[in-house]
Amino acid sequence: MQYRAATVPAAGGGGGAAPPAPPPAPPAAPPAPLAAAVIGGAGGNAAAPPTKRIRASEEDDVTPVARFFFVSDAGHRGQGRFRMSINWLAKKAWLYNPSKSEKDRLTALFSGQQQGPPLDCAIAVRIVVSYPRPASHFNRNGSVKASMEQQKITKPDVDNVAKIFLDAMNEVVFVDDKAVTTLLVKKVWAVGREAKATSEIEVFEDLGEELRGGRLRNKGGMPAFF
Repeated sequence: MQYRAATVPAAGGGGGAAPPAPPPAPPAAPPAPLAAAVIGGAGGNAAAPPTKRIRASEEDDVTPVARFFFVSDAGHRGQGRFRMSINWLAKKAWLYNPSKSEKDRLTALFSGQQQGPPLDCAIAVRIVVSYPRPASHFNRNGSVKASMEQQKITKPDVDNVAKIFLDAMNEVVFVDDKAVTTLLVKKVWAVGREAKATSEIEVFEDLGEELRGGRLRNKGGMPAFF
């Protein structure tokens, strides 16, 4: 007896029911979250959990421990160099500080606004000194001449300004200026023909730096402009 091979009918065709459909494929697994690359680590392909992102407003919203504002030109000439005085008859010579009276004026201003004992911790200081423009900088209508510099690039040097302000704050605002770990000093032209000389000083507790959003930023000791 001869045997004939059985045939399977095509789907949708006649001659019997279609075979059951295969079960649906399982859903694909979600992609793994991207990991932040390790900065400065061994191996360029190493990965670590992403660093915490801090909004710019949070970075900049730092409350100073102390804030001072003076409408005065005290300290605006900066710390002068020590000078020598000679008495030829007595055959004596000595050095003196020509800025001592200026520093004493500043110390009195800080003492008048300081609240509480001097700080004894790591300190960050921001100093902004505003200088009135001379009359020769202005046009008749009160605007600044285009030929005049927009930034104050004339004397005094900012390091001399910093020196006299920090010395004046010694034992008043903080115990010793050796504890100042971060410092910003800026000298600017005052706005307007009738503007007065002013000084704005902000003192912060310097809390050190940490990695924020992949950048080295301050924990809270200073605003972002540091």
